[in-house]
Amino acid sequence: MPHDLRRSDVIAFTLLGIVVVGLGTAIAYLVSRHGVMTGHGRLLFGAPSYARLADELIEHRGFAAGGEALDRMPLYVAVVALSKLIAGSHWAYALIILQGALALLCGTMLHRAVRGLTSVSWAPAVVTAGYALHIGLQLENFALRETVLYEFFVVSFFYFATRTITSRTVALMVLCVGLAFYTRPTGVLLIVPLSIFILMMPAASLRHRLKTLGWALAAMVLLAAPWQAYQSHVQGRFTLSATHVGGWNLYKGNSFAFEAVSPYIDHDQADGYVEGLREQYRSGQLSTRAAGARSEDDYLRRLAQADIRADYPRFLRKTVLRVIVYLSPLETPLGAADVGVDRDRVVLNHYRGNFVDADRDWIDFLGQLSFFIVLFAIPLGFLGALRFLWADARLRAVAAASFAVVAVHVAAHAALTAETRYRLPLDPLFLLWAGATLGLIFGTRPQGARP
Repeated sequence: MPHDLRRSDVIAFTLLGIVVVGLGTAIAYLVSRHGVMTGHGRLLFGAPSYARLADELIEHRGFAAGGEALDRMPLYVAVVALSKLIAGSHWAYALIILQGALALLCGTMLHRAVRGLTSVSWAPAVVTAGYALHIGLQLENFALRETVLYEFFVVSFFYFATRTITSRTVALMVLCVGLAFYTRPTGVLLIVPLSIFILMMPAASLRHRLKTLGWALAAMVLLAAPWQAYQSHVQGRFTLSATHVGGWNLYKGNSFAFEAVSPYIDHDQADGYVEGLREQYRSGQLSTRAAGARSEDDYLRRLAQADIRADYPRFLRKTVLRVIVYLSPLETPLGAADVGVDRDRVVLNHYRGNFVDADRDWIDFLGQLSFFIVLFAIPLGFLGALRFLWADARLRAVAAASFAVVAVHVAAHAALTAETRYRLPLDPLFLLWAGATLGLIFGTRPQGARP
């Protein structure tokens, strides 16, 4: 690879390194000065439940049955646990280094994938620089959340898709889908683009494609089986759900009580209200065993479905709003507030919008501005993928799979909840096709996939 690099590539990779290492260093400094102290060291910003589950994994040598272990997929928990085992009380710094390395790998694979889509020499550098300057995404890459891991598997999936397709390449793509599933519940949705890609593979007979699809789906079933068996055992019934919070998310996205929440503040800020409902439900049960995680989630699902049935036009409006929120070039939620409750509804007090310095932090404001890169990436990305879908047989399978990835993720979040951070792992995909569009605009012909 080094002998293929041009001056523009070197500049782009230098910028990527400066941004990632600089942000990692800044976040490490902030953690050392202001991070919340826990039993195993200072905590990164993000989702503290991952740290608690990692402690549980270490202390009990496995997930305890029930509790928060049902809320999260296990792979990122294992990554956090590994950081704790390696670095002890300084685990947050080890995690920063690991996640920074994953971000650098994503940038490198994105650069190589764009080179497989266009013959314009400077387009990969522009895309890599755009990825580096997407500060909102880079900040999320360092959060105590699974975002960067999921992003890594999505980017890897399309990196392999733009290489020369062999059985080994397809096997690696299947592995990416399986690991994405163990990272986020929505990872299972990548089965759809995987299937489309295999069925549209160029220069392959129908029999070969069907045979490949058969063993790929069989491999996915084998990969997912252990986690599904665990979920079914703990929930006390056969289930295909990856976690037990489907009802929770459906309620937060569709309840009348949450009407003032989205897209204004983070849904998680109002979790206390939902916990209150769950406590009331538990107190009304004849036994604590009857009020397990499964029945509590079913209860929230029933409440949400009742509100949906009460006003279908409102549900359709909220569905459209969630699609807009998910694809928005502005970061959502749009601000922060103090959460209160009035007449069984969540209300917002002292609301502060992002562009008026909601957190009094210039780094967050810089992250807000970087989301305008999405204004470049999303429209050009859609146009580029659509152009290849209709005009380039060699990359038609990759373009179709890209549309499928976006479609299934949009559909999932349109029905439940939507915020920008749920879409961030897909932003490199939009950048990938934006680079292809630059090649169509300034180049003579698409280059096609290459090894």
